[in-house]
Amino acid sequence: MKYRHLIWDFDGTLFDTYPRICRAYKKALADAGIVEEEEILLKSIKKTLEYTNAWVSAKYGLTDEELWAGYRRHSEEEGYDTMRPYEGMEDFLREAAGQGCVHYLYTHRGVVSSMNALAHYGLTDLFRDHITGEDGFPLKPAPDALNALIARHQLDRAECVMIGDRELDVMAGVNAGIASIAMDPDGLCPKGLPAPYVSTYAELRKLIF
Repeated sequence: MKYRHLIWDFDGTLFDTYPRICRAYKKALADAGIVEEEEILLKSIKKTLEYTNAWVSAKYGLTDEELWAGYRRHSEEEGYDTMRPYEGMEDFLREAAGQGCVHYLYTHRGVVSSMNALAHYGLTDLFRDHITGEDGFPLKPAPDALNALIARHQLDRAECVMIGDRELDVMAGVNAGIASIAMDPDGLCPKGLPAPYVSTYAELRKLIF
């Protein structure tokens, strides 16, 4: 097996959460009397929420603080029925673990929401360690969090791979000197990144195994 240490992004990689995130952001805009098409919002949010805030702020004059407050007001309104693992995700993680792979979580999402979601679906035991938004590292694509995780567990970089759905995930791996895989279930990850692309866990299985 080429990679032993699999480092996972959460949103859009392990869990299909972007439609939920988009709905929460759309509600936040509606609170301010603003209507935007979900398709446009989704493409923007898939880059980053910070990017989305910047263009919404420039277009409508809302401050970054107002946008974050509005989003957080609605971000956890929906239950776990709209925060579901991608098809084949659990089977892949368990098969990989059975073959000697070790899983790690690296997400900008908060520790409570990310770990509660893993616990809700019985997946917590599959992850050796996690880094979340509360850990205070510079955001992806900065390599700091990955470097810290690698140092903490004395990992061989040649055995590590960062798996994520966005350019910043892929480039975080590149910047940390490890391999990356672009998990692109929605077809919205920019093309031409220095990583192989997969759209399903069946495709990922062929690549890893």
